[in-house]
Amino acid sequence: MIIIDKDIEQFIHVHPVSDDKTVFHTQINEPGMYMVWREFKFGEDVLVFPFVIQVK
Repeated sequence: MIIIDKDIEQFIHVHPVSDDKTVFHTQINEPGMYMVWREFKFGEDVLVFPFVIQVK
């Protein structure tokens, strides 16, 4: 998972906690809007899911 703030100044790269779970842990210290991309590999296919989160 990649997390980038709206000003593209903060970049966070997070891996899942294990190979068999889609659970990610991280800490974001600054409030604001962040763009998040998650990649999942299913066989030979890699699917990317982008979304926006607001950290208060």
